[in-house]
Amino acid sequence: MWKTHPEIPNARDRLMAEKMELERKREAILRTLRMRRQAAAAKAAKDATELDKIRLQRAVEAAKTRQLEQAERAARAASAKMRQAAIAKQQAIHAEQIA
Repeated sequence: MWKTHPEIPNARDRLMAEKMELERKREAILRTLRMRRQAAAAKAAKDATELDKIRLQRAVEAAKTRQLEQAERAARAASAKMRQAAIAKQQAIHAEQIA
């Protein structure tokens, strides 16, 4: 019968222990990488949200500016019509006085 060397089981046990330790380290590294990926994805989502907020704020400001410009144009047009109406009224009064 073959007799195994007394150190072979010890070497086998050490190799199995080393293998298990390497597997634990591998799992820890993979867990860390997953957490980093999740953190990066969360940061990207947060950044995208902030960018969307900035874009929305700019769009609202642009819309308000357009509305103000339209209101100013409408006010100028109304003022011009009022001036024309006042001139027409004066001309009518003058024409009535002459006639």
